Amino acid sequence: MDRAEIERRIEKKQKDIQKIQKRIAKWSKGLRPEDIAVCEPFGNCIYGTVPRGGRWSDYHGTAEYQEAARNYKAYKDAHENDIPSSDDWNKGPNISELRAAYVDLGEARNTLNNYQIQIEKMDNFEQAEKIPAIWNFLTEWENKVYDWYLNNAETYLKLKQNYAEASYEAEQKWLNENPQPDKDTDYHNYRVWDNAKYRFERNFENNYYNEIDTLTKNLIKFDVTYSGDYYNRTATYNSYTFDTEKLKEILKQEKQAKYEDMVVRVTSITGPITDASNLSIGNQRGELNGIIMGENGKVRIETISAGGYNVQKFHYRVLIHEIR
Repeated sequence: MDRAEIERRIEKKQKDIQKIQKRIAKWSKGLRPEDIAVCEPFGNCIYGTVPRGGRWSDYHGTAEYQEAARNYKAYKDAHENDIPSSDDWNKGPNISELRAAYVDLGEARNTLNNYQIQIEKMDNFEQAEKIPAIWNFLTEWENKVYDWYLNNAETYLKLKQNYAEASYEAEQKWLNENPQPDKDTDYHNYRVWDNAKYRFERNFENNYYNEIDTLTKNLIKFDVTYSGDYYNRTATYNSYTFDTEKLKEILKQEKQAKYEDMVVRVTSITGPITDASNLSIGNQRGELNGIIMGENGKVRIETISAGGYNVQKFHYRVLIHEIR
């Protein structure tokens, strides 16, 4: 999730909280201060999620939620007959609805806090000093992958434009190698042949676009002109637009994740890093190699890279060897 999306969700959640607060004002009108006080703690805790392997029926909320729920139940049991309640002429006060509103408030506040933590982490990462060699290596990876996706989009358009011709040629070749049995005199073999032809057609389309990445498909939008009637419609792919801004944001996040992962892997052996000046990026293939020293030890970094051309996306594998 990129920063713009998180900020959009923060704004939406803040509006949700405003709506919940209006519900609280509505249902608390007419209740006594002590009635309201027993509901308020639900606004500062969350019901939470079911523990892994658990069932909803077995789960009774976080410790804070359980305490609030116990106090609420005890209060209602003790004041069952004197808590102001609604009637046919008055939709408030209602302590049960007020409790539900405070529960929603607690969940909304927790969600909002998690979004704000994500923004804070982004700010901290952007402001933190990076290890130059690792960051530059990942920047090179980012640039190569970006270019690869642009080429992949170009390839996708060409494949779309040539699909009809390629499909026809492949089908004719298949028909020459697999003659059609006579449907009237050899119906059983005809059905076998027909099923085989259907599988061939499905497999051809899947294999035809095999080199197109899923992200390319998600970010591309074709300009298509259609001709012919419903039964014989022909699609002409003229051009396309590619969401490069979205691509940049995705690669930016992946670059950050890769950097954090590499640093975690190194520091799990070395402890806090004290010297990474021996790292270098190769001039020919751009591999990251060298030694990183830390308070608890040192490691040798070795990267094996491949790809970066039209068909194979640039990728790498980092090997971390502890030096004893």
